[in-house]
Order: sequence, then C-alpha cells, then structure tokens
Amino acid sequence: MAGVATRTSWAPTAIGIEKLSDREMHIFHLLGSGLGNTQIAHSLHLSVKTIESHRENIKRKLDMSCSRDLVACAKKYIEETFLPAAKGANEHEFPFMDRI
Repeated sequence: MAGVATRTSWAPTAIGIEKLSDREMHIFHLLGSGLGNTQIAHSLHLSVKTIESHRENIKRKLDMSCSRDLVACAKKYIEETFLPAAKGANEHEFPFMDRI
C-alpha cells in the first residue's frame, strides 16, 4: 500500500508532488485544508464531477489507491508545509514558550 501511514520518512518529493498540475495542486491543498468535493467545486466554480476527476488523476500520479490515503497525505502536506511546528519541536530554542 502506498499510503501515508506506511511511510517512515515523508517529504513532498518522496510522494511525487511535483507531478501535479497547478490545478491539481490547488485541489490537493484544498483537500488538505479539510474541504470536500462539493465545497471545492463551489469555491472553484467547477462541477463536482470535475473535482472527482482531478482527485482520481492526483491519486494516480501519487500512486495511491484510495481517497482516504489521498486526504491523509494532503493534510500531512499542509501541516508540514504551512503550519507552525508542533509544540516541543523548538523547546531547545525557546524553553520558556510553554509558560506563555
């Protein structure tokens, strides 16, 4: 299985993210942000069927067999790319941060 849960080290290039078109990458970001097909279709002024087609293409390009793995991968990508590091990651730099 090529799912996120089985990976021990994760990086965008390790999953083939560079293969995605600009539109697919945008949809990948929206999936990672927690939006569903209907919400994505509405926000991009596209049909749900078009979003479903893009999702299938993304899964194929990233070698994923199920939508659950795609969404998990997208969420992990968003978390690691755009969100601040988890608590404890920078404790050695700012040991007083837990008291703020």
